Amino acid sequence: GLEFEGRFVRLDADTLVLWTGPGGSTAAAATDRSFAISDLTRLDRGVPRSSWRGAGRGTLWGVLIGGLAGAGLGSVQETDCFLCPSSKAEGAMIGSIVLGGAGAVVGALVGAAWPGTRWESVPLPRPSDAAAPETGRDR
Repeated sequence: GLEFEGRFVRLDADTLVLWTGPGGSTAAAATDRSFAISDLTRLDRGVPRSSWRGAGRGTLWGVLIGGLAGAGLGSVQETDCFLCPSSKAEGAMIGSIVLGGAGAVVGALVGAAWPGTRWESVPLPRPSDAAAPETGRDR
C-alpha cells in the first residue's frame, strides 16, 4: 500500500534500487532504497513531454476554460446599448470566441514553458514466470 518515488539506480534479477534524494521522495534523508521485485505491485516511469505536446495540451485547456468563461460572461451583458450584442446568445458567442482565443494563447505559452510529465507503466520482471514449467493448457 506504500508509494515511493525516486530516480532509477539499477535493476538486478530480484531487486529494484531507487535513489530517494531531494526531489525524488518526501523522505528526509537522501539514500538508495532497495525493493524486492516480488513485493512490487506496479512500476511507472515518468517521461517528460515535449514542448510541442505541452503547448498543444495547454491550448486545448485554454480554449476550454476561456471559452466557457467567455460564454458565461458574454451571456450576462446588456443588450440594449450602443455596441452591445443584440441578444444573450450573441453575447455568449462573442465572449466565448474572444476569451477562448485569449485562453488558447495563454495556455499554449504556459504549456510550452512547463510541458509536464506523462507516466507509463513498466512491466515488472517476475522470476516465477521464467521458472514456471510449460503446461498443455498454456497453448
